[in-house]
Amino acid sequence: MAAHLNQHLITKEGDSDPSCWLELGQLLEEHHLVAWSASASDRNRFGESLASHLAAMSDTEVCEFSGSQITDIFSFCNQFERAIGNDRVRRSIDVSGGVIDALRASLDNDRHIKRRYFIWKDAHVLLKTDPRLFGRLVDTFTGVAAETEYASEDLLVIQRAVFIGGPSLDMYAEDAKGQ
Repeated sequence: MAAHLNQHLITKEGDSDPSCWLELGQLLEEHHLVAWSASASDRNRFGESLASHLAAMSDTEVCEFSGSQITDIFSFCNQFERAIGNDRVRRSIDVSGGVIDALRASLDNDRHIKRRYFIWKDAHVLLKTDPRLFGRLVDTFTGVAAETEYASEDLLVIQRAVFIGGPSLDMYAEDAKGQ
């Protein structure tokens, strides 16, 4: 993960400063994002506001996960299927028909998009439950995102992941042994 959102930006009461959202949009052009706060209400407010601002951009798709319900590969795939509109994702990351294939295939539809954002709220829940799986999923999102940027000279798709959660996400992102 290349960038972090400082906690004080999440917790500003009623923060609707357009420059903040413009800055985040520009940041997401180049980086995936980790945002953390100890306050669940601040995290939820930030996630909802970010999703709303990103969805307002033309040629943009926003896929949201409710991480409070993600504790293993099965519950992740349930949320993932809802987010991308595919109910046939195998419960594995790298097997045929698994998460990687679904990420790649979901871009092969008739609807042309320039940007796709995955917003994973309460991502710290899986990090606490299964850090290894969390790390593999982070690698999957970032790896497929890199592929999509170089897959075609004719069609550039920027795909970014936003991980929103508790302070443990900050510690994980800063850990040299992590992602």
